[in-house]
Amino acid sequence: MEKIARVSFFIRLLIILVACLNVAVITVSIITQSSTNSAELALGTSKSTISQEASLPNLSVDFSRELDADGFNSHAFFLIPELLFSLFIYLSLIKLFGLYQQGYIFTISHINQLRNMGTCLLVWPVFDLLYPIFLALIFRIFGLSASLPLVFSIGSDQLLKLLIGLIIFVVSWIMMEGQRLLQEQELTI
Repeated sequence: MEKIARVSFFIRLLIILVACLNVAVITVSIITQSSTNSAELALGTSKSTISQEASLPNLSVDFSRELDADGFNSHAFFLIPELLFSLFIYLSLIKLFGLYQQGYIFTISHINQLRNMGTCLLVWPVFDLLYPIFLALIFRIFGLSASLPLVFSIGSDQLLKLLIGLIIFVVSWIMMEGQRLLQEQELTI
């Protein structure tokens, strides 16, 4: 059990490092409003580097060009929601490995964290799909831009998030059923 606690501690630190790096890159990308569709932040020496890239979702490249042409910060409109979903996943992972670190492996809290991550990964691609349409409609209704396209497409990133989310959600459901069966078995003995 002590090994699990040690490994969990280091994994939590790694997740925190990656989350901080992700926040820094997205913040730099939003502030600089780089003309490209991605920004990269690299830390380290000449021999070793840690880098993190923030890219606009592939589906929103034309949309972001139109936003930029209309004087809006497309990076802010698209990267902030991406960051919020990512932070939710990071926080769930930190909580999950915190439970491992405390010695809790198959508890209801553990299952809830898995279910939260699965749900987030299922909602995220749906949000990616509908968000540009929602923005375009809001901008058109309020007369902020008439040129924003109504974009409705799904890419491999969204399909991968859906698949991983579904798998995590099903695993959490199986673990919940196992927990229920264990409780029933304890009551019958």
